[in-house]
Amino acid sequence: MEKKEDVSTKMNIKVWGDDGRVYSLEDNKIKALYPGSILIIGQYKGHTVRKGLIVSDRPPTRLQLEKEDRDLRIGDSQSVMLYADLGDKYLRPAAAYAEWSVSNEDIIEIIHGVDLSIHSTDEIIIEAKKRGTVMITVTYAGETLQFPVTVK
Repeated sequence: MEKKEDVSTKMNIKVWGDDGRVYSLEDNKIKALYPGSILIIGQYKGHTVRKGLIVSDRPPTRLQLEKEDRDLRIGDSQSVMLYADLGDKYLRPAAAYAEWSVSNEDIIEIIHGVDLSIHSTDEIIIEAKKRGTVMITVTYAGETLQFPVTVK
């Protein structure tokens, strides 16, 4: 049986928020202060863990993609922008804070648009690797959206 070790206090943790007042970080503990989105990235011995969180008294009412129809050729890359409506009629960038998965990683690779040394970007890059059609699933604050991508 594999031995498990709690490395949470040993990780290098970086947190980005859509407003500097959303959270506080002290002794590797994050405290929510105001509504907004935060992206937590932890690194330890070459491994990276990402988790996007929403700090809100209300969940998003809907998720919206910048563009729904996606056809790519092998070797093409394309940015994907995701927006969340928190019920106040304003769309907030949410791509960097969401969890992304693809039905077949042999066809499409999801590249998180995050530069750990500077800041988080608000896009995800998808890269076409071989022919086929996949479903990409995006989850943000309990809301899920799916969309197809075809590689020709």
